[in-house]
Amino acid sequence: PPENVVFILATTEQHKIPVTILSRCLKFDFNRLTEEDLYNRIKYVLECENVKYEDEACRYIATLADGAARDALSILDRCISETEDVLKYEDVQNIVGAIDKKIIDQVVENILNYDSLNAISAIDEVIKKGKDLRQFTFELTSEFLNRLVKSNENIQRYVSIIDRLSSLDNDLKSTTRKEIVLKSCMVQLCNIQETVKQEGNNSIDQAYLKKIENLEKEIKNLKEY
Repeated sequence: PPENVVFILATTEQHKIPVTILSRCLKFDFNRLTEEDLYNRIKYVLECENVKYEDEACRYIATLADGAARDALSILDRCISETEDVLKYEDVQNIVGAIDKKIIDQVVENILNYDSLNAISAIDEVIKKGKDLRQFTFELTSEFLNRLVKSNENIQRYVSIIDRLSSLDNDLKSTTRKEIVLKSCMVQLCNIQETVKQEGNNSIDQAYLKKIENLEKEIKNLKEY
């Protein structure tokens, strides 16, 4: 090609590029931005646009963007267009369809207490308010991640729950029956537990076995429904 021509290869799968090509390339790695980077950029834009804001609102948008500057600015642009005087945390929540933190905390406690019935009742409340169930899953996962970082107990259970919630997002993306899939997952999450040792042996406590049996019946009923 002419000397003034430059080829740019953009990929997220660098390992698939043949070595003969890769060895002739000047490589630039683009990584996700940290929440702090995004938070500072959001504040900079707001100050340039002379928009008043709450600090908590900026941090929340930075969290939602998940390392992507484009997403952060898109969310910010939408929020500014629908804000009258001050960009507030509650306004951002309403605009992006975020779930009430109290409901997230309630479902987390229900899961940790093996209480599938109340967890499903809370989900019904989310559905009644017309909230996005994938957004609900995202916020639920984030809360469990926060607790995992701060906790020294039940670590294996937290990891198992987070792993199941991660696969749930893909399930919700590919189904038209989101409500059923989510409720079935809630029952499964309430069934994830660490082995409880009885005095004198390593068998699982009979009370927990009974709970597992009841939860399996609930899963069967949901699938039939």
